[in-house]
Amino acid sequence: MKTAKVRFGFRVMLLAGVILMSCNGHDTPPEKGKQGGSIKNHKYGGVVTLNEPTGFVSLYPPKAGDVGSMQVLVNVMEGLVQVRKEGGDVEPAIAESWNILENATRFIFQIRRGVYFHDDPCFPHGKGREVDAHDIVYCLQQLCEPGPENDNFWLVNGRIKGASSYYHSREIGDGRVSSVEGLRAIDDYTVEIRLEEPFAPFLYMLSSMMTMIYPHEAVEMYGREHLDAHPVGTGPFKLKSAEPGEYVALVRNENYWRRDVQGNQLPYLDGLMFRFDHNANDMAELLKGTVDLTTVLGNTNVQKLFDGVNKDRFSMKRGEILQTAFLGFQHQDPLVKDVRIRRAISMAIDRDRLANQVMTKLAEPAHGGLIPPFFGQYDAKGVTGIPFDPDKARTLLAEAGYPDGKGFPVIQVGFSSNMTTMATSVQAMLQDNLGITIDPVVLPFQDLVKRCFGGTLPVFLMGWYADYPDPEAFLCLFYGANVPDDPSMDSEINLCRYRNPIYDKLFEKATAEINPQKRFALYKQADQFLVDDVAALPLSHDIKFILYRSDLKNIGGNLMRMYSFTESYYEKE
Repeated sequence: MKTAKVRFGFRVMLLAGVILMSCNGHDTPPEKGKQGGSIKNHKYGGVVTLNEPTGFVSLYPPKAGDVGSMQVLVNVMEGLVQVRKEGGDVEPAIAESWNILENATRFIFQIRRGVYFHDDPCFPHGKGREVDAHDIVYCLQQLCEPGPENDNFWLVNGRIKGASSYYHSREIGDGRVSSVEGLRAIDDYTVEIRLEEPFAPFLYMLSSMMTMIYPHEAVEMYGREHLDAHPVGTGPFKLKSAEPGEYVALVRNENYWRRDVQGNQLPYLDGLMFRFDHNANDMAELLKGTVDLTTVLGNTNVQKLFDGVNKDRFSMKRGEILQTAFLGFQHQDPLVKDVRIRRAISMAIDRDRLANQVMTKLAEPAHGGLIPPFFGQYDAKGVTGIPFDPDKARTLLAEAGYPDGKGFPVIQVGFSSNMTTMATSVQAMLQDNLGITIDPVVLPFQDLVKRCFGGTLPVFLMGWYADYPDPEAFLCLFYGANVPDDPSMDSEINLCRYRNPIYDKLFEKATAEINPQKRFALYKQADQFLVDDVAALPLSHDIKFILYRSDLKNIGGNLMRMYSFTESYYEKE
């Protein structure tokens, strides 16, 4: 999954080169095990059940990277900071405040006192201990460990000072580097993180599930590969039981640090039940009452749900998601290296028709760039996209040496197996508008991803969700440094293997700019450059319809398609 339109979340005050952010008042931890306010608060009680049909990859943060993992982890674990709302601002979590120094290359975090890990057998006497700065260093250093249980080194590689040196030393086992230079616990409640160079989205990066905090005791007792059945964190819910691939049952964390504005300890719910049944009909399950909410897969289903006797039983929320579906071009392929061919293919595809008819209005057609138009400060309308223009497309194809498609070789285009209708539509558009034939390669999603990593598909359809709410999470997909020098190696971020030194300089300048207005202006320039060079063809941006029981209130969430139930409750009659 590498993820709303966001306001630049530092909410900063610039004072003598220092940026300071502090906590909001009602997030002071209660005494361990105690509830503030009225214990008889009517909001307490109940279990929410939901189904995530795709399952999850891992509940070990360095291995996680998919929507299913995020849905569970956001309710079990926390990071230094978090983005809880659709506005996208960074808020305190385990860190109660922080300073940003030395042109955004040095971050000092003050760790909140009174935050405890869940009670778990991995601790002496089964009692969770208090989180300290050493836990932060430990977890971030795990992102720098080589091995099959870490898929997210890319997140810190070249960012945190010394991360690359530590990773490669551990990889070859020379023992020359014993720790990550840029990570230091100053004392039990203060941690310092130093970067290789200025990186303005760093706070947003720290809000991702990959940087969530867990105890070393759990890793040592259960092993990294077994944390799926034993996740331990500081979040509002803790593990009751789990059967990876089938379900995860969570119960209320009685020692959770956060309180509501009246002083009542959160969460209100007794627990959560995540099911992972890819065969389930979630709409039917919602009507039967076996799940309490679902994400809608079609507008006709929405109408059916609100017809007749059901209209008062359910509520609906519509929201945008930080996601872009795009047609990717493999830039090392000799055919699609020609920008005229990339542009011809792009101008022959009707994105309005794909979004409105094929995707039944569950996505907005992408008429601009690759960055979704949902970031609050981002001027998406200022990016001029590639128009649907079959006549111009045929002219370009002729200029490239293929008039009316004559002589154009059959080209493979990769699609996920759940996008067969999309594959058929794209195939017909290219045949009708350009006279060219494609070979649709329809694969299970994980197999499609492997082919894209390996660079063996000249063209492919891919959807990309932001890991954190900053436009950089999309622009990094085309950064040349994310392409391995060895063409036989997998390219796991820059799937298109796109390299352009002009774009790279724009990208680097944007991510180093800490002034939000200037940075978003640079993002727009970079996005326009990608469109003009047809690095990929943006197709659509997802929207979601969340259906849920009408008595279930205050479902939390942000533009990265996650549900947080910290302050959710069932309204009692």
